[in-house]
Amino acid sequence: MADALGPTPPEVDRAQAWLRRVFTDPRTGQLVDVDTSRRRFDGTVRRFFRLRDHFCRIPFCDAPIEDHDHIARHSDGGATSIDNGMGICRRFNLVKEMPGWHTEVIHGAGPPGSHPHTVVITTPTGKTYRSTSPPVPGARTKRPDLGVIDLYFTTRLAQAS
Repeated sequence: MADALGPTPPEVDRAQAWLRRVFTDPRTGQLVDVDTSRRRFDGTVRRFFRLRDHFCRIPFCDAPIEDHDHIARHSDGGATSIDNGMGICRRFNLVKEMPGWHTEVIHGAGPPGSHPHTVVITTPTGKTYRSTSPPVPGARTKRPDLGVIDLYFTTRLAQAS
């Protein structure tokens, strides 16, 4: 039985047909959005996070995804959207609610959808970490600009000598 927020995740998983559109950026192969109008991340969006995030998105954590949570809290006006959600382990879901922790979605230069999903995590001591979603396995992506790579290695070699 569906509640006021819509069907529960087990109900969605048992549904014979549940249509949602999943959008990818054709240039980068990144998953960028899915139709949603709910408060909770339901079965479709939960599966999207597992595809996009693979494991807990916290740097240096490779725990399996157990929770699907808002990056900016829903109670603080955070949207229930692909950009404002991520798959994380249970430990970090509890830790990030402690005083002093801050999580924020950032985007690189360019229009929406032209970037991988990137989150900045700030600890109570002020240390910041960036977490960027990996590309979808098997996705065709734009080849890197070899001139930039050559410049990087040339600069690194010059600094080393």
